[in-house]
Amino acid sequence: MKILKFIATIFLVALMAASVALLYNCTDTDSPQGGGRIEEAPPQQSGGSILDNEIEKSPETPDLTEPGNSTEPSDPTEPAEPAEPSDPTEPDKPTDPAEPSDPTEPDKPTEPTEPEEPKKELTNPAPNFTVLDYEGNQVKLSDYIGKPIVLNFWATWCGYCKIEMPDFERARLENPDVIFLMVNATDGVYETVESAKAYIEDNGYGFEVVFDTMKQAQSAYHITGFPTTYFIDEVGNLVVYARGAISYNTLMNGIGRIK
Repeated sequence: MKILKFIATIFLVALMAASVALLYNCTDTDSPQGGGRIEEAPPQQSGGSILDNEIEKSPETPDLTEPGNSTEPSDPTEPAEPAEPSDPTEPDKPTDPAEPSDPTEPDKPTEPTEPEEPKKELTNPAPNFTVLDYEGNQVKLSDYIGKPIVLNFWATWCGYCKIEMPDFERARLENPDVIFLMVNATDGVYETVESAKAYIEDNGYGFEVVFDTMKQAQSAYHITGFPTTYFIDEVGNLVVYARGAISYNTLMNGIGRIK
């Protein structure tokens, strides 16, 4: 009997020792035989979900007090005084209507002001030169500055010069405010003053003809072929030019550039 009690006691002691050892291995994080590392939970898993930790803020209670920063509630036992009614015997005074304008005096329309045209400045001056006019007097190109100028170099032996002459005469008649200065290449051999005058008079042309007997004008404008036409504005700017015979439309286009 004593032997059975001794065996039972030893068994109980061994069982308690095994239980203590098992509990120690489950709680000791430093032991290599432990049940793994304990890691920090991410924020959304610590202390419950994010929704569990959120608190919905109630909307702010609107301020129901009257202006003046009064916070004391009114006494409910004291009825509010009714507003005094207006006297029905006194009709509302109508507001004075605005005085109507006199229909016999219509508003005067404002006269539109015409914008001022910008003044032209001398930015590309045409080269000046001296030639002889129809009476044999010396004149300069600068003597004609003040109006738009069509400056044409021509000769009677030039067939293309003769072809465009009628268009120049037509344009001259249509543009009396433009000077048509026809510079004749008078070299004294192939062209003379007499032969040039005869051609102009025979055809009845009325434009201004001058004679470049000293070739000063041809040299100033580097003339290498005939006809050649330059367009000069009223202040003396050399605007555009054309080499060779030009049509009436081209001539009018050039005139439009200098007017």
